[in-house]
This record gives sequence, C-alpha cells and structure tokens, in this order.
Amino acid sequence: MLNIAIVEDEWQCAEDLENCLKTYSAEYGTEFNIRRYSRGAEFLFNSRSGFDIVFMDVEMPGMNGFQIAGELRKEDPYVIIIFVTYLAKYAHKGYEVDAMDYIVKPVKYETLRLKITKAIARARQKQETELLLPTREGMVKVSLSHLAYIEIEGHDITYHMETGDYSYYGTLKMIEKLLPPGQFCRCNYGYLVNLKCVSRIEGDEVIVGNHRLPMSRPRKKEFIEALHRFFMGT
Repeated sequence: MLNIAIVEDEWQCAEDLENCLKTYSAEYGTEFNIRRYSRGAEFLFNSRSGFDIVFMDVEMPGMNGFQIAGELRKEDPYVIIIFVTYLAKYAHKGYEVDAMDYIVKPVKYETLRLKITKAIARARQKQETELLLPTREGMVKVSLSHLAYIEIEGHDITYHMETGDYSYYGTLKMIEKLLPPGQFCRCNYGYLVNLKCVSRIEGDEVIVGNHRLPMSRPRKKEFIEALHRFFMGT
C-alpha cells in the first residue's frame, strides 16, 4: 500500500489524476491510498501522515507548489514529489526541492503510467529503510538511518532524529518490538542506540553523532558484541 497525496485546486485535474491512478492500480495490482487537498496549508497540516508520493500542482492559491514543496522538504526530505503544470518551462524549478519529475496538464494516462512506475520503484526502495513509529502527534514515518537513538525517562520516550526529536508516552520494550532485529541495542537502561549511527566507543561512553551516551557496566559487553556483529554482518 502506497500513500499518495494529490495537491491540486482544480477539481477536474485532481479527478483526472485520481482516475489515472485507479486505472494503474487495476492494471498492475498496486494498492494506493489516495488523499486530495485543494489548499497547500491543508496539505502541510496533514503532511506528517507519511505520504510516499505527492502530485503537486505548481499554480496554487496562496503558496505556490514550489513554496509548499519547500515547506514539505523541511519535514520530509525523502518523499517523492511530482509536479503537475500547464507550462513545462517551470519544471526546472523542481530541482530546487529535489522533485523526481513533472507532468504537463492535461494529465494523460500513458504519461502518468511511466512516471508512476518510476516513482513506485523509488518509493519501495525507500520503504525498506523506513518504519512507522507512534508519537504524540500520531504515527510518523521515519528513516532508520536518521534515527540515532531512543531515550526513555519514566514512560516518556524521545526519538532523537537528525531532523528533530519526536516524543511518545509508552515503554522502551514496546518500541523495541517495532525495530529491525540486530540494528538497535541498549547501552544502558535509558538508551536504545542505532548501531549504524555509532561512530566510536570511548571508555564507558558511546559516541553517536554529537552525543555521548553512558554505557552501564552490566550492558557494556553485550553492547560491544552487538556492535561487532552488526558491522561484521553476522
């Protein structure tokens, strides 16, 4: 299942896009969860819903498509963006927000079929390195490579990400069940570390980015062994 957003203020164009996606779904058996937004502000408010692919109209009321995409990139550097425009000359501006491609209106199925096939392949590669985690704002899609470590104090959980922190109320044991086996390990009771993000160990400290996390004596041997297995691929 791929989550797709259509950000388009022209009803007919949005309808054409959705119908083309439904045709593709029926032809290739790919499941889509499609949501439509006619205003950029409404879309950005819901952008943490974890969209895989976004079809973005260039000419929107208020913020234009490039401005909306710029704001989206602050929250999600990896979402696939495909601009929809009447004028192909605007397409080059998509590179500024790392857009994958563009479609010229009116939308035709044969054109969209090629674009969406490429986008799906990229989205599936991306999904392999992502997971959904519960936060106070709801379920949030995060990149494993950017989840440095998870901290718990009482029942307050903090996901420390390169792009900012998220919080949740729960238990670390529950979160551990959501993570891929072998990639995360506790260095003490309060920290669950992404082994991929460890740069070195100094004495009784684990260095993760700019953070120094203490290793407890009971967990030090287990943590070092887990780190060795992870990097040796065993």
